[in-house]
Amino acid sequence: MSHALVESITKSLFPKSSSSHSKNPLDLVHSDVCGKIGEKSMGGAEYFLTFVDDKTRYVWVYPLKKKSDVFEKFKLWKTMAEKSVAAF
Repeated sequence: MSHALVESITKSLFPKSSSSHSKNPLDLVHSDVCGKIGEKSMGGAEYFLTFVDDKTRYVWVYPLKKKSDVFEKFKLWKTMAEKSVAAF
């Protein structure tokens, strides 16, 4: 695939701005699991989990040793994030 074609596809898929951001923190959260990374981290992680709050654009990143750790990390993140928002 040519570089120009990839650039054209990328530009059409990802707009530079959007007017449809969520109105409140944690109304919409984007998440992804990335890996298997070529080399393990010093702590033994081969994956990482990300959460991005659509309203605030705040990003959380969690290293994971196994993909099966995702749900446990999600539950920890959810509790922490909800407590943080309630404090405002």
